[in-house]
Amino acid sequence: MKILYVILIILNSFNSGAIEVIHFRAPESEKDNRYDYDTSLLRLALDKTKKKYGDYILKKSPQMNFARALTFLRTNEIKNLIIKQSYSDELVKKNIAFADFPVDLGIVGYRICFVNKDKVESFGKVKTLKELKGFVHGQGKSWLDVKILESSQLEVVKSVTYESLFNMVAKGRVDLFCRGANELFSEFDERRNIKNIIYDKKILIYYPLPRFFITNKANKKLVERVEAGLIIAFNDGSLKKLWNKKYISYIKRARLKERTKIVLENPFIQNKKLQYMKYINSYD
Repeated sequence: MKILYVILIILNSFNSGAIEVIHFRAPESEKDNRYDYDTSLLRLALDKTKKKYGDYILKKSPQMNFARALTFLRTNEIKNLIIKQSYSDELVKKNIAFADFPVDLGIVGYRICFVNKDKVESFGKVKTLKELKGFVHGQGKSWLDVKILESSQLEVVKSVTYESLFNMVAKGRVDLFCRGANELFSEFDERRNIKNIIYDKKILIYYPLPRFFITNKANKKLVERVEAGLIIAFNDGSLKKLWNKKYISYIKRARLKERTKIVLENPFIQNKKLQYMKYINSYD
C-alpha cells in the first residue's frame, strides 16, 4: 500500500509539472477587493481555453503595490505574472504585452469621487473643467490617472499605497479621490467607519481608460490564451453575466445619467489600435 502511495505521488508530480502555473496580483490589504472581478474573469478566460491550452494552476503573487508589480512584470521574475492595467503608449515600450480586450468593458473611465465632507457642497456645484481645477485630487503614484489629470492642469497628490488615499481625503490632505463607477461603492461600503469621507452624488468625470490584462512579452502563450478566452466568454455571454453579477447594482446606484458630466482627454492612448472599442459600452 505504501509503495502504491509513493507511485501516486511521483505520477502526480509529473502531471503537475505539465500544468501551467499562472500568478495574479494579490490584494494590498484585507479590505482591498479591487481584483475580485479581475481574478474571476481571468479564471473564466483560462477555463474557456482548457481544451486548446490545457489545465492551469492560478496562484496569488506576494503582496505588492502597483509600482512593484510592474517591476516584477518587466523583469519576468515571477513567470506568468498577469495583472490588469490601463493602456498607455509608454507601457508598450517596456517589454509589456497586452491581451487586447478591455477587461472592465469601459466602465472604469466613468469616474465618481470620494470627497471630504467639508468640500461636498462646493464640489457638487462644479459645471466645467475650469471649476474642477479648484480641487485637489489624490491618486496612486504609478497610476495612469495621475498623468491624465495633470495633462488637464489638475492638481494631484500621489500616494504610494492604495489604503492611504481614503485617509488623505478624510484628513483634508486632498479634496477628491475619484474612482470608477464600478469601484467606488464596494470601497465605500468597506470603509463606512472612516470619518469625514463620503461620496459625491452630482458630478461625473469621464476620460477613456481602457484596462487590459498585461504580462511580460516573454509570456506570449499566456497572452494569446487569455485574449482568446476573453473573446470566447464575451461571445457566449458568460463574460457579461459575470460583469453584471459584480457591477450592475453599482452602476444603477451611481445614477450616471443624472450627473453633471465633465470630459477630460486621455492623450496617452493615441497609438492604441481601436479593435478593443467594439467591446466598449456607453453607460450614460
